[in-house]
Amino acid sequence: MGIEFRDAYYYRFVRLGKRTIKDGEAAVVWNSRGVARTVVGPKYEYLYFSAIRFLSRVVATADEFIALRHADGTTEHIRGPARFFVNPVLHDPQHTVVKQLLRLDSPTEVLVVLREEPLVEGTVAAAGVTSALDSAAPNSARVAEGKGVRSGGMSMRRLIIEGPANFMPLPSDRVVSFTWTGRTPSPILSTAPQRTDVKVVIGEGDLTVGVTVSVLYRIADVAALHEAGPEANIITTINFAVQEDTSSLVSLTSSSDTTALRAALTDPGTYARCARDTAAFGITIMEFNVSKFQVSHALSGAEESQARLASRLRDAAAQAEHDEALATAALAAKRERAEAERALATEAQNHELALATARHEAEANMRQQQNEEVLQFLRELRSVDVDLTKFLCHPSGANPTAQALLTRAPAVHGLVGTALGGGGVPPPAPPGRFDAEHARARCVEAAVHEGLRRCRARASAAQRAPA
Repeated sequence: MGIEFRDAYYYRFVRLGKRTIKDGEAAVVWNSRGVARTVVGPKYEYLYFSAIRFLSRVVATADEFIALRHADGTTEHIRGPARFFVNPVLHDPQHTVVKQLLRLDSPTEVLVVLREEPLVEGTVAAAGVTSALDSAAPNSARVAEGKGVRSGGMSMRRLIIEGPANFMPLPSDRVVSFTWTGRTPSPILSTAPQRTDVKVVIGEGDLTVGVTVSVLYRIADVAALHEAGPEANIITTINFAVQEDTSSLVSLTSSSDTTALRAALTDPGTYARCARDTAAFGITIMEFNVSKFQVSHALSGAEESQARLASRLRDAAAQAEHDEALATAALAAKRERAEAERALATEAQNHELALATARHEAEANMRQQQNEEVLQFLRELRSVDVDLTKFLCHPSGANPTAQALLTRAPAVHGLVGTALGGGGVPPPAPPGRFDAEHARARCVEAAVHEGLRRCRARASAAQRAPA
């Protein structure tokens, strides 16, 4: 019996004997007439002119399935965990294998599956998820149906399986594998954003720029990508379209304008053809970035010359602006100085006018006071019956008291001088702002003048009278 498990490599012809088939083993026994029977252990089997072959055991774990090929050519898939003994009478041992379930780890991973379904009266099979699909895909998987394709009495229906899921295809399913440049052949597609780098050379002759354009894209329409066929090579399409789009930027290298070239390379409008060509395959371009920008020596020298010229022009413009600012500041300072001088002159003039006004007021007050003193003196003389006419109009003018009094009162002195035929001149009128004081002085002068007139009139009448 032994302690090791025996498999299909153990084959014996027994004329008369016995074999112990342990638990976990199985064997097929042919009798002398060639009739086969399967024995599954544990069992103690007697043999008489019989052939015995132990069966190989196939085991599938939870993330595997057994692809079993029957002897009639049909295929059966058994999902794990499972154990199966391959019987060469019923199965094809060479084509019975254990395979991995197609594992979709995230919602951004998808599968494209073509499923055979029989045609009904020459039409494409009706839409709907069959029970076989329900048994093959777990509840967490989302299935999107596509158009049917006729194939010799069978219809091929496209199913798009979205993750997360562990998918076991049916024996008649064909899982589509996408292959393009730089991608390992795999049936699982990722709809998450992906990045590819495109190296291009822009320019002619010595004026060239080596650029690496980083393109961020995502698969937006899986059905459109599948319908594009085997020629839907995303990477090749992006590379060719970016090369064509950037060829229109040669004029920027001839003008040594690398700043404008950098801006154009990051502008999505530059890559119109790339966006159009990839959209036909269900691809959406998300952004373009420049990850490498290498300028040739000739273009670098031309750019440096232009940079130096631009720097000199900027310096000249800055100097001109500085000079203009200085001139403006000097003009403003001159204007301020003139304003200050005018303000000082105005202040000095106002001060002089104030002083003159104060002098006139003082003089007017003094004259008023003197006139009042003379009038008060004359009133007192009159109150004691003094003849004012004789007192003021002395012919010889030898009255010293009257002379002193008249000298103290200039207004009265002028009037008396005029009455006596002298050259007395009345004092000038003070400024207009002292009209009240001047009016009072004129009233006094008028009263004195009237008294003098009467005195002259009496004197003349006395001379004409007979002795």
